[in-house]
Amino acid sequence: MDVRIASLRAKSALFALFVLLFSGIAQAGSLSFGRFDQGVYSGTEPFNVTGTCTAPGDDCANDDHRVRTLDLLQYAWSISARDIEVGAPDFASVILEQTIYPQAGADIEFERIPTVCLAPPQGKGGTDPASRIDINDDGSQTLFCNLGAMGNGEQVSFSVPVRPLSTSANGSVFTTTQSVYALDSEGVSTSEVVSFVDETQYEISAAPAFDLLGNVRSIYRNHAGYRDLGEGAGSEPGYFLYWTADVVVDSERAGRGIEALRGDFTFKPGLRFTASDGVTPIDIPYILDECRPNPSTWGNSVIGGESIASHIDTSKKVVDSGSCVKSGDYQSGYTLSVSGADMRGERYPTERINGASLAAGPYFVASYRLRLWVPFSAIDAADGTPENSVGAIKVASCLSDFDPTSVSGTSNYAGDVEPGFNGAALADGSKSNNCTGPYTLSISTGGYYNQRIVKVGRDNGGFSYGGLHTGWHDGTSIVEPGLSYAHMAIFNNTGGLPIENFEVCLPFDHTQSRLTDAGEIGASAGQYAYIADMSNGGFDRDEWKIQYGHISTMDIDVLDGDGDGSPDFNVETGRYEGDCSAMRAARCDDASITWADDVEDIGVDSVNIVRVVALDPENTPLEPSQQIRVFVPLE
Repeated sequence: MDVRIASLRAKSALFALFVLLFSGIAQAGSLSFGRFDQGVYSGTEPFNVTGTCTAPGDDCANDDHRVRTLDLLQYAWSISARDIEVGAPDFASVILEQTIYPQAGADIEFERIPTVCLAPPQGKGGTDPASRIDINDDGSQTLFCNLGAMGNGEQVSFSVPVRPLSTSANGSVFTTTQSVYALDSEGVSTSEVVSFVDETQYEISAAPAFDLLGNVRSIYRNHAGYRDLGEGAGSEPGYFLYWTADVVVDSERAGRGIEALRGDFTFKPGLRFTASDGVTPIDIPYILDECRPNPSTWGNSVIGGESIASHIDTSKKVVDSGSCVKSGDYQSGYTLSVSGADMRGERYPTERINGASLAAGPYFVASYRLRLWVPFSAIDAADGTPENSVGAIKVASCLSDFDPTSVSGTSNYAGDVEPGFNGAALADGSKSNNCTGPYTLSISTGGYYNQRIVKVGRDNGGFSYGGLHTGWHDGTSIVEPGLSYAHMAIFNNTGGLPIENFEVCLPFDHTQSRLTDAGEIGASAGQYAYIADMSNGGFDRDEWKIQYGHISTMDIDVLDGDGDGSPDFNVETGRYEGDCSAMRAARCDDASITWADDVEDIGVDSVNIVRVVALDPENTPLEPSQQIRVFVPLE
């Protein structure tokens, strides 16, 4: 027997019992119940977005009883009270019960309890019994709406929104039944039940239309690192490259008419390597090192899950990208397998990490960070002469073979393929949105340096701002007398060649701050400046040392910036604007500086420049991927 018919018969039996129980009660009035205005609005603009409005996933109008997934179908009801005898009390509560019945393949829900049904202060509805939405055992849902008291001649018009979810199959249908009745102050029926018969089957329009993007974050080189190809050469240095793979809803659908993908699907990185001419294909060894829900705060990207990067607002995150597992190798090619992703599209990020609006799309449902490792040896050999430190190659990616199926088993784009599939040009002739690059990799010298003020600096290189300020270089830190802090410097060798005779130095104004014990900033006590114990790329801090020096401060005036003999106080910032150009001009290789390994040789209160050098400079370069992190504790 049809579950819905059985349910209706059960409701009819209950209603018959209700009538028998209360048939002796005098009816104090009656209710009128019908549609208001158009009655049913099956969807919202824009319509006919694909050019064939009857195609799966599209809709022709708001009166065709066809509604796209994630769009709203609204029932407009009019209810009025009448025939209440003079002197008789008003209806204490007028109740609307509406039940929606999904049939096979349909997944629908009441969008919300209408405001008119809510008790004050949200609405004007009644409180006893409270309005609610019930999920019934047969899969149907019932809206129980208490409109509150109504007197003779009073009328209320409102709409009830219903939303088909993206987990609905195209062509699936649902029906509805609805009735109204009144209760007195004791909760006893005081009117006949009035039903509105609606025999319409409302059809759901859906089709999977998801686009894989490989160009949201262009491929770029971040730093060097070591990996083992597993071919007997052991661990060797190479470059890491990053880019993203994003899944978005087709922007023409504006998030409606979409049938959700299964949470499990695959695609390939589509890597292409060419010689430095950008044309000649070459085969090189490499490792696809990573595929993970995006944790990086690249400005034009989104975060790959609500549970990632807690300091980022949910408006900049997809719901859940699931997990991404890589398989294969450079000889056979890599495959990326996603599982557990939330492809329902019931919430999209509304802005990118940089704050740019996504109101007009793309409508992100998943975002992954990809990382590639290419060995220096392969780049060096690209010019035909290995080990001459001259080679260069170009790397590009066109994400490929993305052809997933929906929850009902329908292929993405219903037999067609996504725009830019496997690197094909877009409809307007522009470059595929699956592609990024090429990016040139060459054997060269390069590095990354920054310095900042921190409150805590640990022996292992960990640090925190500790309330001094909220972020590096924001100019908000204020240090009071006696307060300890640290000057921290970081240098990474991001190039492909060792840096010979490397040193880094940190000057500071010792008329305002002086060296203090490292224990004051959270590191091991009994030392002043120190090198963090880090092992990036095989770095060994025992091969390096700290030296202390003094530079002339004759030309430094922290109060008088223009040298006119009067302090320059900025009333807007509350700070003096002095002249520290002499300190900024200080260099490690200044021949006038006398360097000492022992701070006491200079004097703790006289030291105003610190540097790091190798114990054996001629034989200890800073190798590719190695990092030096040095802290100078001050107060």
